[in-house]
Amino acid sequence: MRIKLGFLFGFCYLALFFILPPAEPLFLIPGLIFILLGESIRIASSGYIRKSEELSVSGPYAHVRHPLYTGSFLMSLGFLLIIFSPGHISSVTLLAGYLVLFPMTYLKTIKKEDAFLENEFKEKFLEYKKNVPLIFPRISPYQKGGEFRWKQVLRNREYNAALAAFGILVLFFLKNTYS
Repeated sequence: MRIKLGFLFGFCYLALFFILPPAEPLFLIPGLIFILLGESIRIASSGYIRKSEELSVSGPYAHVRHPLYTGSFLMSLGFLLIIFSPGHISSVTLLAGYLVLFPMTYLKTIKKEDAFLENEFKEKFLEYKKNVPLIFPRISPYQKGGEFRWKQVLRNREYNAALAAFGILVLFFLKNTYS
């Protein structure tokens, strides 16, 4: 369901991208900040996670249990903001739909992942879950240490999201420059 909704929102986004007038300057800077922050969180998370090998509890995982989803949420929100036009009901509807459906969809995914991690890492995950929040990050890290590895970012193919974000931003700036 998460992937199907992602494609649906992506299609709606691209349609609005070409239909709506140039971006509202008021939403452009916050949108770009959210995009950069979200992708930075995703890259940092990808450099720490060793899927199915060990429980990631350092780096971004020391502050929030699912930082990849946090990054995805911020990035997507940023992309919606850079095309947001308060006077166009379609962009308002897309943003409102996103703010409702993203949490509903990802909370189900998170519950499944938490169940898998609990089964896989037992007490270690339960202790981690007790100390690291799901959504709102804790200020002090749960655990220091761990090592960020660019090789891991490449292994986790985070460059795909970064390249897609860059491509959309290039299209956005070309559209707004020549509109």
